[in-house]
Amino acid sequence: MALIRPLYLIGIGFSIAAAVAFSYTLQNDIKPLAVSISVSRTPLSSPFYIAEHQGFFKQAGVDIELIEVLGGHLSFNAMAKGSSDLATCSDTVIMFNSFKRSDFSVLTTFVQSDNDIKIIGKRKSGNLTAAALKHQKIAVAKGSASEFFAQTYLMIEGIDSASVTTINIAPEHMLQELQQEQVAAISVWEPFAFKAMEQLQDDALIYPSKGLYNLTFNLVAKRSYIQQNTEQIRRVLQALEMAIQFITENPAASKAIIKTQLSLDDVFIDWIWPDYLFKLSLNQTLLSTLESEARWAIENDLVETQEVPDYRQYIDSAPLVALEPWASTL
Repeated sequence: MALIRPLYLIGIGFSIAAAVAFSYTLQNDIKPLAVSISVSRTPLSSPFYIAEHQGFFKQAGVDIELIEVLGGHLSFNAMAKGSSDLATCSDTVIMFNSFKRSDFSVLTTFVQSDNDIKIIGKRKSGNLTAAALKHQKIAVAKGSASEFFAQTYLMIEGIDSASVTTINIAPEHMLQELQQEQVAAISVWEPFAFKAMEQLQDDALIYPSKGLYNLTFNLVAKRSYIQQNTEQIRRVLQALEMAIQFITENPAASKAIIKTQLSLDDVFIDWIWPDYLFKLSLNQTLLSTLESEARWAIENDLVETQEVPDYRQYIDSAPLVALEPWASTL
C-alpha cells in the first residue's frame, strides 16, 4: 500500500491509455516492487504526488513510499543516509554534493521553473532597492538553490557579495526572522515565498528576479542502488511519465490534487502553475547550469576543491533512454 510519511514529523511520451494498458499487464503479471522516494514538499514535486494519487505507481508495479521533507537539500540527505532509495532535489543541491561525494547519479530532470525562488523584503524597512541590501543580512538555506539564487541576484545587480551577510535559516523560519527584522530579506522557494507575501500583505517587497535563474528539480539515486535496481527505476520513470501526461491533459484536476496534498489555496496554485514546465529530460542545459554553479561556488570559497567536477560522470541517462530514447540529448 502506498504511504506518504512526512520526515520532519518522525511532454513527450506514450499516451496514458497505452501506459495504463502496459502497466495493467505488468501489475497482474509481476509482483510490485517497493521503492521509497524522499520528496521536497513543494508543487515542484507534483508528478510524484499525482502519480501516487492517481495510482500510476501502482499501475507501473511500484509499491511506493513518499517521504516528505522541507527542501531538496534535506531530500538528498535522506537518500544519502539510506533513509530513502531515491530523492528529488534542485541542480544546486546536486552541485554542492558533487564536491563532497561521487557515489550518486542524476536519473532525470522532471520540472523546470524560472520563477520558483524569490527574494522578499519589507517595504517599511526602507530597503527598497537591491543596492540597499549592502551591509545587510539575507536569509538563505545553505547548500541549496536558495543560496545560489541570492548570490546570483546580488552579482547581477552589481553588489559585491562580500558586502552582504548570508544567514543560514530553515525556510519555514525565514518569515519570522524577516518580520522581526533579524534579516533584511529572505531568499526562499515556493510555497514559502507566497506564504511570506500573504502574511506581509502590503508590506511585502519582491525584488524583481523572474527569469534570472532556471531552476530544475531532478531525480537522483546512489549508483549502487541504480545498478542493483534497474527494474524499480524503470517503473518509477514510467509512473512519472504517466503523471506528467496527466498534468498536461488535466491541469485543473492536477492543481486540485496538489492544492489538497500541500494544503494550499486556489490563489497560490493559479499564480505559480504557469511557471512550471513538467517534462522528463536530460540535456546539455543541465550540464551547463551545474558547471556554472560549480565555478560560482569555487570563486566564492564555498567549497574546498578548486576544480569543477565532470558532471557527465554524475548523469546516468540509460534508464530514461530505455523509456524514451528522445528524452535525453546527452
